[in-house]
Amino acid sequence: MLYAFGDYRDPLKEIIIQFKFRGITAPAKTLAAAIDGKFGDRLQPFGDAQLVPIPLYPSREYARGYNQAYLFAEALSEQLRMPCLGDILYRVAHRRPQAKLHHDARTRNVKGVFEVAREAEGRQQVILVDDVVTTGATVAEARRVLLAAGYQVPAVIAMAHGL
Repeated sequence: MLYAFGDYRDPLKEIIIQFKFRGITAPAKTLAAAIDGKFGDRLQPFGDAQLVPIPLYPSREYARGYNQAYLFAEALSEQLRMPCLGDILYRVAHRRPQAKLHHDARTRNVKGVFEVAREAEGRQQVILVDDVVTTGATVAEARRVLLAAGYQVPAVIAMAHGL
């Protein structure tokens, strides 16, 4: 199940672009509060879940100075009172940015880019967190890797979803 605050179009699109590429990080807390307000009741059944942000490749994170999904997941962690685990899922392959690719190319582009640091302990639930989900290729690949490691992935939270 995808929980996204809104459509990836202006003004939300411009807010996310500012957050992602221009160092304006305040939207993480604002949109986390908005997600809680909009979906908090529906997310309560996942109360024992842990938030797992979609990682950036290390050189991309270094160039940007932060991982926007991680900052958003931390803000969600405070709002939803769910722990944020930024050390479970890793991006191990550098690929072209998804935004520049068509649907079919996006699936091929993210194939094999993630690895899991450790296997799940019992029936451990995680909720994936990303800034924008358009085709769903990135979260589908992350989910596939997490499921293979024994994690349950009942939901995805995003600031916006593609049209």
